[in-house]
Amino acid sequence: MKLIHKKIEQLFDGLEDKLHEVANFKVKGNKDHRNINIWTIIRSKFKNLEPIIGQNNFMKIVEDLEVNVNTKTFISYVSKNSGLDLFFTIIENDLFIFSLGEKQPARYQLFLEAVYTLEN
Repeated sequence: MKLIHKKIEQLFDGLEDKLHEVANFKVKGNKDHRNINIWTIIRSKFKNLEPIIGQNNFMKIVEDLEVNVNTKTFISYVSKNSGLDLFFTIIENDLFIFSLGEKQPARYQLFLEAVYTLEN
């Protein structure tokens, strides 16, 4: 696994209903631009990534992105940059890490945090 892109990029900032209207976001992968649907992102919580890529790779991402791990009531992973929950999407060998959530009442933000390639 290799880090390709770590510069945080804001993909959305607005009201929740507008987030669902936009629905698809174009992001740059390792080789091509990818269209990623908001529902694909929402269904893939970051904590579910570890069994897919293994503990060592998972911990590398946590370190690379300086992820805040909250274990008070349940384990959650939060972006150091945006303060929002983390999500992921895998398309072919591209692993996209996103942060998404409600920043203020009814105001949602979506960021691309990083892109990794799963090829060695």
